[in-house]
Amino acid sequence: MTQATIAIILSSVSIVIAFTSLFWNIYRDVLLRPRSEVVCGVSYIRHGDKERGPFIDLRLTNKGPGTIIVTNIIVHNGGFLRRLLRIQKKATVMYDYTNELNPKMPTQVAQYQSITQYLDFDKDCFLKGGATRFGFIDTLNRYHWARRRYLRKLLLAYRRHFC
Repeated sequence: MTQATIAIILSSVSIVIAFTSLFWNIYRDVLLRPRSEVVCGVSYIRHGDKERGPFIDLRLTNKGPGTIIVTNIIVHNGGFLRRLLRIQKKATVMYDYTNELNPKMPTQVAQYQSITQYLDFDKDCFLKGGATRFGFIDTLNRYHWARRRYLRKLLLAYRRHFC
């Protein structure tokens, strides 16, 4: 074998290794990240003869693979145009830590497990100013949003109760 043949073989092997590394990173970061489903709505809690509520319940289900560590509940007000013009409002919603049914934040959610946060549903809640996005944020700053149809139903229920 000549030096030119050895150089071509080494170059070919290094190109194969580089492409393998590139595709692995894309697969790991994009396709292998945990999937989640977030559902929100208005609910009541009934225990025996007692009924508590109404509450805004926000539930996250981890559909895997891996675990999600949820840190905060967040709300965005404003769409794509407001984001471009930098006038979108973002807020962190304080969860009700006095409610014994709420898990403490940050919370680790294993694969195929879910958590539910119950927030106060009153006239002065965060829905007063409107919301276009509502959900959780995790430790890797990934957003887990509730679907828009659930958020629309929640805003409609707020308007029915308080407007």
